[in-house]
Amino acid sequence: LRLLQVKLSRAGYTVSRARDGCEAQEVATSEQPHLVLMELLLPDTDGVELLGQLRTATPTPPLTLILSAKTEDAMIAAALTAGAVDYITKPFSPQGVLERIRIALIRASLLTVTDKVQDHYA
Repeated sequence: LRLLQVKLSRAGYTVSRARDGCEAQEVATSEQPHLVLMELLLPDTDGVELLGQLRTATPTPPLTLILSAKTEDAMIAAALTAGAVDYITKPFSPQGVLERIRIALIRASLLTVTDKVQDHYA
């Protein structure tokens, strides 16, 4: 994950890290990031539960991408149902993760623009 952190920083992203779910919730609340990359297997918290908490902790919930060694369909479905915008299984390519982040941010901005247009004509 260190290599991914370096690549994200070099690509111009501000990176904050959290060691566990409690710290992740504190960081998300104080920094209100646009995007969160998270593992589901956390030492102190169920990752799917944390995902739901992150979505309600701030006025604008962060886009959340999951990086996980868990490959079971039920786990993937639970994470996506809880609000994850993508689920990336380990091992992963750091460049592939960067591209998925870029696409998630593009999709989010397009959805926001589309929502505003629809609101205008509603």
